[in-house]
Amino acid sequence: MFFKSCLGLSEDALSQIPSNSELLRLSVNCETCMLHDLALHLGMEEMVWNDMEYNNPGNTQLVKFLTLMHLKENDEITFTELDNGLREMEITTHKLCVVRRRKQVKSNIPDDILDCVPSDEILDRLAPLVGKIVFQLGIELGLSVEDLESIKEKWERDLTAQNKEVLFTWRKGRTVKPTIRVLEQVLVDIGKGARCLKEVVKDVDPKTLRAVEMVTDLSDWNFPLYKVRLQKNYLKIITNIQHENIVDHLIARQVVSVDDGKKIESGKTPQEKNRNLMDMMLRKNEMGFYEFIKALRKDSVYADLADQIEKTDVTSRDMATLRKCLK
Repeated sequence: MFFKSCLGLSEDALSQIPSNSELLRLSVNCETCMLHDLALHLGMEEMVWNDMEYNNPGNTQLVKFLTLMHLKENDEITFTELDNGLREMEITTHKLCVVRRRKQVKSNIPDDILDCVPSDEILDRLAPLVGKIVFQLGIELGLSVEDLESIKEKWERDLTAQNKEVLFTWRKGRTVKPTIRVLEQVLVDIGKGARCLKEVVKDVDPKTLRAVEMVTDLSDWNFPLYKVRLQKNYLKIITNIQHENIVDHLIARQVVSVDDGKKIESGKTPQEKNRNLMDMMLRKNEMGFYEFIKALRKDSVYADLADQIEKTDVTSRDMATLRKCLK
């Protein structure tokens, strides 16, 4: 199928090296023979492919992913090389757009649960429900291939134990706050769906979860992530967007008022107007943030910016710094 309306990735996106999770999504969205031909087209030796098949018998999904990882680690391929390769093979480059944009989750889990860090009990109950997708789960949660191979070797015949160690290893990380919302998004991305997570947390009290955070080393994360992501992208936003349609969307969704719109317009330059908008967004709640992201995505020019904002890594140091700034 050819996607006539797809313009492909922006120049900024094309220049980037794909993340491990993006390569995983691409491997899932490509047939084995097509990915084999693409890899050879991009310079990989046939012998390398054969060795991967030999070392991973019966696991074509892993072979496809490791093939892309080989190209990344040995040739430092960017999205440009992948895009050119697909075009030269007369295959739609829309596959790259799909892996860059995460699936939208329509959650039935309350926000006050989603923003909490999962407890030991939640992870213990979820582990046996994940099934045979340990590798996909681990990559999407940010674990390295080496970590996952070590976990598989340690718990060779115990899938539940493998899933459990992946989940607990992820929760110990400090790149992003390990929330239930992040976990829900990953389960949707890998095709498992979030129903199993919903069942696990349906009787959980958010006050209990927050209390657990406060008495553990996770208390540094008790600050809204979306505010940090906005702040870290502040300069990009105020210098790159045209605010008019975004403000119209926010007024229509009752995130800002008509009077707020007038205050935004009071700026003398486009950057001042964008700065007024951002100052307001930093004082809005999380739903306001998501409406801002939706407003960006309504214009294809800003779709990559919206993705960059949502994917911005947040460290505990980032959160501590912004907490001081906003006091």
